Amino acid sequence: MTSEEKYLDLLEAEISLATEYHNHKETMAWVATSFYVSGIIVLGYNDKNLIADNSFPRFVAIALIVILAILTLFFVSFQFSKRKKAADEIEGLRIAISEFLQSKSPLTDEDKVIKKPNHYPKFVQDKIDQAITESQGRSLADWFRTDFVSYIVIVIFTILSLYLTTR
Repeated sequence: MTSEEKYLDLLEAEISLATEYHNHKETMAWVATSFYVSGIIVLGYNDKNLIADNSFPRFVAIALIVILAILTLFFVSFQFSKRKKAADEIEGLRIAISEFLQSKSPLTDEDKVIKKPNHYPKFVQDKIDQAITESQGRSLADWFRTDFVSYIVIVIFTILSLYLTTR
């Protein structure tokens, strides 16, 4: 097996790993959103039944709802940012495979150098960096299609839970 064939196998394996990681991050964000929505509605609905009209316990319940909302938003945002990074990595790996297959010249020694902390050869890392740069313009559209929906769901159900708590 030539070094070029080994690089192709490496790139294909990395695409599989990055795709799995991308899907995992998306799943984690949506599972966190679902758990939050379920828990926060139960908390808001049962709060009225569990806590007397005493203002201090009600204040604690409201503070807990707000803190949980903020923590959930941070967690979901972190998951979506990692998902975007994985998507850019996948795109860069695909570009690298495409250009590698179209190239008639063998890899240079410089192309084979692996930069730390990245674990890719230089020619692959250059393509990933290119994909990250090119994805900057698309990020807002992607954000509205996926991330925004999760954030809106969290905010709406937080407001609903606060309403249930204070009614």
